[in-house]
Amino acid sequence: MTTTCGALIPRARKLVFELKEQLKYMDSGATGNMETQARENAAALRSLIDQLDSLVYLEKSRDIWTKRVHELREEYTLLNNTLEQRCIQSSRSQIELREREKLLSRRGLNQANDIALLSQEHESLGRSSRMVNEITELSYLTLGNLSDQRERMKGVQRKVLDVANRLGLSSSLLRVIERRDAVDKWIVYGGMIVVLGFMYICVAYLRG
Repeated sequence: MTTTCGALIPRARKLVFELKEQLKYMDSGATGNMETQARENAAALRSLIDQLDSLVYLEKSRDIWTKRVHELREEYTLLNNTLEQRCIQSSRSQIELREREKLLSRRGLNQANDIALLSQEHESLGRSSRMVNEITELSYLTLGNLSDQRERMKGVQRKVLDVANRLGLSSSLLRVIERRDAVDKWIVYGGMIVVLGFMYICVAYLRG
């Protein structure tokens, strides 16, 4: 059975209608399979129009069918151009969406890293503060011990002097005892200065 223009024109008109409806759906934001179906209909419509071009010369009313096929081809060209524009816009939107998601993902990752760094810094400052407090307490305890020792040494000195006076020891021996007391006093002061210096160095290092 020979195919005629009269048999193909209704099929072409149906494809035109379906293609228009699919473009409307795409304009409303519906994509996915709709774009694939629209491309398939556009390809099928072009194939039918090519067949019609070859069948026009077999029809008796050649001028009429030529005009109708020409109108179909113009309509196809317009719909196909519109379809290509919609596909380009859809692809561009998908690319922008992926880039936006990547950017948000990077921002989320950077924020997580910043939070982790802040948490580590907070923990480090906490440890440094505890170490400073421990060193301070130790220094105060050391200074207290040195002060207690000095007081005990003063008491011992007084007792020695009392015993020496009672026993009638020589003045030279008393001067030796006094020099020893002076030396002990400077030792205590020197120890206090060393401890304070060590405290200052530790605090400056930890806070720096």
